[in-house]
Amino acid sequence: MEMIVTVCNVCKTPGLPTARYWVQREGEARKKLDLCETDAAPLEDALTHAETPAAQEAAPRSPRARRRKVTTLEEIEKIKAAEAAKNT
Repeated sequence: MEMIVTVCNVCKTPGLPTARYWVQREGEARKKLDLCETDAAPLEDALTHAETPAAQEAAPRSPRARRRKVTTLEEIEKIKAAEAAKNT
């Protein structure tokens, strides 16, 4: 039998319900935090006052990000026939 117990990353008190948060500083990797209600209060307060970001600005597209050319079956058959004619 396996039992998983999640404790607050700050106070380490077993038995308290926790909520999972993912926090990331700009330019750094995301970190997982399990926090009890008391230790999560400052974060929750900050979240209620935080601005909701506008839709992400589209990054300039690189030439490679353009849509690829679609080749029809008829075009593929013509290419194969032309290559076969070259080889004979």
